[in-house]
Amino acid sequence: MAQALKTFRSVKRRLEVRAEINGITIVEDFAHHPTAITQALRALRTRYPARRLWAIFEPRSNTLRRRVFEDELVASLALADQVRVASVFKAEAILEPERLSVARVVERVSAAGVPAQEAKDADAIVADIAPQLRSGDVVAILSNGGFGGIYEKLPQRLRSLREVPAQT
Repeated sequence: MAQALKTFRSVKRRLEVRAEINGITIVEDFAHHPTAITQALRALRTRYPARRLWAIFEPRSNTLRRRVFEDELVASLALADQVRVASVFKAEAILEPERLSVARVVERVSAAGVPAQEAKDADAIVADIAPQLRSGDVVAILSNGGFGGIYEKLPQRLRSLREVPAQT
């Protein structure tokens, strides 16, 4: 059993390191509930102590698209050093009185002392955070879906920012 544990690579989409670019670690986690987000962020704090932790969250699961767990969601996201929250996935499918208010979540996380911003989609998040990321940062992408291709777009953007133009 000890030998098998040495080769265990973990479960796909659970704290899965997707890329490491110039000292920036990008991690995917299948976030579907505030408890899972809390545990993921705590684990990343343990694994990467003293590193700046970004939580990039897409409200996509049936429960997280609703207000049911708003308090718990705020508490979980506030464990990060920087937070970006995308618009609610397929928001039109949830009646507005039941729908999660991303603006309210961002406001409450910010009030807890953690810089947080709302972003329309993955492209807006990538454009926002890529220039701000620095060596040592850990970016936790929290979604239970494809999140607009962010898992590929963010590493690609980071690589393009680091390219040096050819001398003429």
